[in-house]
Amino acid sequence: MSSVNQHVQWDVAASVCYLEKVASNGEEMFMNLYVLRICMAIGLLLSSIMVPVWAAGGGDKIPEGINYIPVAPALIVNYGGPDSKTRYIKVELSIRAENAADTKTLMHHLPLIRDRLISIFSAQTEEALGSVEGKEKLRLEALAEINRVVHEIEYGADAATQHSIPANKPASDLLFNNFVVQR
Repeated sequence: MSSVNQHVQWDVAASVCYLEKVASNGEEMFMNLYVLRICMAIGLLLSSIMVPVWAAGGGDKIPEGINYIPVAPALIVNYGGPDSKTRYIKVELSIRAENAADTKTLMHHLPLIRDRLISIFSAQTEEALGSVEGKEKLRLEALAEINRVVHEIEYGADAATQHSIPANKPASDLLFNNFVVQR
């Protein structure tokens, strides 16, 4: 038997003996359970705070090069207009950025981007969503709107009307990860 297995068995045996001792003294057991609950609450709180920081590699550090930004949670919108039966679209998508600076800009404006995407998807008709060409047109329209609105916020409304908006800045592509239409 390996030393790791022996160590685990010893820890389990020690824990069982401790629990038997605690069970014999009700007051001590109550205090230990109280302390255990506090420690668990602190651990859960710290893990919920630290997991996003650990997952991102330690904070604001964004990898240089191409990054894919998921728009999460999925967008679920109704479409079809007021005179027709209510229909729904569920879209999971990601935005592609070519460098860390563009990624940071897009992530900063993600709530605004979500708002614009919801408006675009809810304005669609059944005919537009019924074909591959219609979905591709929708994808390109949404990509252009992302770049337009971010450019407008970053450089001002006047800059958006006076200068042409780069086609691939800051978002270079929009990818549908999942596209479900309920008719």
